[in-house]
Amino acid sequence: MRLFWFLRLRIYSLFMCEVGWFGYLGPTTFIKGLRNISLGHDCRIFPGARLEALGVGKLLIGDYFRCGQNVFMTCSDKNISIGPHSVFSANVFIGTQKNDFTKNRIEHDKSWFKDNVSEYEVVIGDRCFVGYGAVILPGTILGNNCV
Repeated sequence: MRLFWFLRLRIYSLFMCEVGWFGYLGPTTFIKGLRNISLGHDCRIFPGARLEALGVGKLLIGDYFRCGQNVFMTCSDKNISIGPHSVFSANVFIGTQKNDFTKNRIEHDKSWFKDNVSEYEVVIGDRCFVGYGAVILPGTILGNNCV
């Protein structure tokens, strides 16, 4: 089965910004912005991943990255950078979009997402572990060797 995952990553690598050798990508839920996604050498991503690199933001993942099922990473105008040798458990969310709900408390029919979105970069250092169900908010910076 992982042979098919390896072949899937090789096919995606034709359209991605950069992909190292080896590694694999299980069946994904959704991928958008392949040109702005970069995977290092020997990255292993289990099934159910949702990867979105919208706008000019980039999703930069270092070498030897390991990731459990159902990870969701989304960026629009700022980058998500993940250092080498980092490990994510299942059901992890990382996003760069910050929404300010206080501006539209009275105007309920207004589209809050388009008008009140600001972006903050997310940086995760080398050899970090992110546990099951974690939510990494915009502007988060984790140093090296963090749990």
